Formats: sequence, C-alpha cells, structure tokens
Amino acid sequence: MAKDLLKPRTLIEYIPEVKYDPGFPGTPAQPARTVWGQKSVRYQVPASAMTSVFYFTDPRTGVQRSVNNYSEVPPGMRGSMRVIWTTPLDQLRSLLGEPRLSAAQAHYSDLWGVSFLPNQLVGEVATYLAPLQWSGAYVDRTVPASTTYPAVPAVPAIPPTKGSPARSVYDMHLGWNASAQSVRELEPGWSGYVDFSVGKVVGAVVGFSETQDVRDGVRTSFGDIKYGLVFGDGQIRVRENGATGRVVATATGNDEVSATVLGGRTIEWYINGEFAHRSSVRLANDYVLNAVLYAGNDAVLSPIFEEYEVFQTEVQLTLEPLAIDAYMGEELGFDLSLKAMNLQASQSAQAQFRLALPPVRSKIDGFGRATLDLRHLAVSASSQKNNANGHLTSAPMLVEAEVEGGEGAWIPSYAIATLGMLPVIMAGEAMVGQVMELELALPQLRVMSSQNAYGEMRAAMPPVEI
Repeated sequence: MAKDLLKPRTLIEYIPEVKYDPGFPGTPAQPARTVWGQKSVRYQVPASAMTSVFYFTDPRTGVQRSVNNYSEVPPGMRGSMRVIWTTPLDQLRSLLGEPRLSAAQAHYSDLWGVSFLPNQLVGEVATYLAPLQWSGAYVDRTVPASTTYPAVPAVPAIPPTKGSPARSVYDMHLGWNASAQSVRELEPGWSGYVDFSVGKVVGAVVGFSETQDVRDGVRTSFGDIKYGLVFGDGQIRVRENGATGRVVATATGNDEVSATVLGGRTIEWYINGEFAHRSSVRLANDYVLNAVLYAGNDAVLSPIFEEYEVFQTEVQLTLEPLAIDAYMGEELGFDLSLKAMNLQASQSAQAQFRLALPPVRSKIDGFGRATLDLRHLAVSASSQKNNANGHLTSAPMLVEAEVEGGEGAWIPSYAIATLGMLPVIMAGEAMVGQVMELELALPQLRVMSSQNAYGEMRAAMPPVEI
C-alpha cells in the first residue's frame, strides 16, 4: 500500500465573490406643487432711522415752511421754529399699520431733553425737545408662507443582488472507485498490528481481504474487504465476514486506528487508543490490507505494519483443597454461600490474567447432612503482544458429608415476651329520643417485643368499631 491513499478531485469552475447589494425600491413621479405653511418674520427699524423736521413761518409772506436741518432755518426765524421728530417706533407703527404698538412690544426705548441752539449773530436762542438716547425698534410676526416644489420624474426600482463568497466547483468523482492494497501479503498465521489514520471523509472502508478475493482494475464497491471498518455519516461501523455491522465509535475527523491481528484468528480494533471491537476471523489464505474511498479528498494516511515476536508461555495454577467444618444441634438447618469471584491481573490489552471462581454453595439440612457444591473453575492467561495464551478449567466437584451435633452445638439466642391487655370499659349516661346513634372506635394496636434481628415477636390487633 502506498504511504498515503488520497482520492483526488478535479476543479471544474472558479466562481468569484459577488458583493451583496440591497438595491433600491424606486420612487414614483411627483407633479409640481405649492405647499403653504407659516414662517417667522422680523420687522425692524434701526436706530439710525430717527428723523427730524424743522417748521418755521416766513414773516414776509406768512407761509409756513419746513426743512430737515437746523442750519437751513433762516436767521431771525429760529426763535419761533418748532421741531417734529419721527422715531424708529413711529416708523415701525407706520410699517405695520399698528398705531397702538407700544414701545415694550417693539423693544424700543429713548431719552429726551431740551436742546438750546443759540445764534450769536442775531442773539437768538432756540429751544426745543430733542432725543438724547434711543434704540432701534423691532417685532417678530408669524406670517403665511408658501413653498413651490417643481415636478419630479419617477425613479425606477433596482432589484437587490444576493451576495455569495468566492468558491470553486469540483468534480468529487463520487463512487467506490478509488482503492489501494498493501504490497506485502500476510500469511494466515501472521500476528502483529497495523496502524493507520483516517481524516474527515465522506466514505472510506479499510480492512483485510484475502489476496485471491481482491479485484483487478477499477472497483465499484468494497465487497472484497472481508474484515475491517466502515467510515461514513460521522460513524465508524465494523465489517465482519463481508457484512457491515454495528456502530463501534463516532468519527472525529482525525482518527488513529490500530488493528491487532492474532494468528489470523482474531482481530482487535482500537480507535484513538480505546478498544472498539474484537472479531473472530477466518483468514485461511494469504491476505492484504485493503482500502476503498468514496469521494474526492477522502484519504487513508500512514499505514504501518509491525510483526509480533512469537514464543511459548506456560501458565500453571494450583487450587488447594477447600475444607469446611460445621457443628450443629439437632434439627437445625445451615446454608453457606460463596458468591462468584473474578480475578484480573491486568487490564492492559497486551498482557492479561484472569481467574473466575463460580459460586460456592454449602447446605446443611435439619437431619445433619451437609453438601458442598463447587462448579467449574476457569483460569485464562494471555500475552497478546507475544501471541501466547492458556486456559485451565476444572471439573465440577460435589462433596457430601454428615455432621453430628453435641455439647458444642450451636444454641440460638431467643427472646420471650408476655403481653396482656386489660378489658375496655365504657361508662356513661345518655338521653335519647326515638332515634339513637352510637359509635365507638378503638385504633389499630401494634406491639413489638424485640427490635433485634435474632429474635422478634410482633402482635397486631385491627381497629375495633361499634
């Protein structure tokens, strides 16, 4: 058999990775539309908007005139002029059309005083009210507002794309069509062990076939493997006499297997160091180690053959006579029982010694007769590594004897008890009519005279009811 048996597989196609794409659900078309709502607007007049108008009367014509600057008022008319101020609050009221808008509502404040404007040329002094400090005015209002949206064309949906990893597609060449056998042929009386390992397989059968049964050319089954193990479906089954049997272990995907062959008569299978099965075989002709695989990448690895050294081993066992003496009184029965005894010198599969003593029974009846029955005694010893074993079996023994009693006869212990129960008396008076009912109940009574196992007396009286 080649060092490793590996069934190849053939690459058919390599499929690259496909990225996952969730797609797009699409959107419908929308016409142009105007949406009305509300918005906040601030109406504001700055402090710089404060204005003034100067009014005076022309004495020559008697016409009232107005100018925006004090410097434009002619001399001699300044003493009779008057000034009208337009504040930011006034302008905000006019802008909103709210003449009653207060300064607090408009966030407006000002400070007024008297202004003196002398004219040194003509000796005139003009006095009038003028703002000394002032602020701007503003208010916030919520007003209707509209938003116009143009038409939007429809957007078509994009279907999602299912992702998939990169993968290779192989032809696994399924079928029991890959096989190999050992070059070395083993003679019928060969003793030794064969070690090999089996990985994670779809199907593999490894075992022993007589050389004459091995088929030539491409095989289509594992029928020519007579004794071996069948790996598949996560289980390991035993194969005996050309038939697949029970499950002996669970496949781990990395199993070390050892087959111990004893003289072409026994094969013991060990899986990962644990005993799995023992088969009685019939390999009368030369045989080989044979393996058949089912799928690509299935493999049987590193087979090793190791032969045992053969020498003779003798085992001798002597059982001394067994004597039992018994003394007894008259009409006394006696039984003696010795349960089965098992002795095992070693639990190792390589060297074992076992002694089995069946039950021993001795019985003495009431007439002074004694019987001792010793059944078959079996002894076995084996050294599997050295291909040696031995068996010893004794013939059944039956011993009968009569035993007489005397002064030294066994006298059993005893217990004596005296029990007395006083009468039960009931007294009383009762007045009844036409219907009378009377009930009397005495609970159940139990008495035990001794609690020791050698002598007991028990009395029980059931309940008394009236």
